[in-house]
Amino acid sequence: MVHQYNGWDKFLDSVGLTQEQSEYYMEHVVDSKEFIKEAGIVEDLNSKIYYKDKSNIHGEGIFASVDIEDNQNIGLVIFFENKQKYRSLLGRFTNHSNYNNIDFIPYYSRFSFIVEAWTKKSIKKGDEILVNYKDHWGKF
Repeated sequence: MVHQYNGWDKFLDSVGLTQEQSEYYMEHVVDSKEFIKEAGIVEDLNSKIYYKDKSNIHGEGIFASVDIEDNQNIGLVIFFENKQKYRSLLGRFTNHSNYNNIDFIPYYSRFSFIVEAWTKKSIKKGDEILVNYKDHWGKF
């Protein structure tokens, strides 16, 4: 697996993971029945703002369906409330970049935990939507 973007090796190094450990984690943990039970299934929310497709960066990614303005909420990443929990395609398939164009913003209340994706710059239709994993590692 080749990561064709700046920063992935530095990210892995900063969190103490090797490329092999990262690949094992994605294959055996993130998509495992146990993880899905804890984190929720991946839901396709049929967004008109983004879509999932093959990525030149890594595997699959999330792309803009329309031009998106700066400082816009583009969708739900994670939702936990009581026993209802799920992750969106946006939360599962957004790739890492040091040159990210979105941030994941968490919101906590007494009964729920929600993470939304907000743009930090405008994104052109067809561009890949990217987040910097370092900004969120271990925070949720």
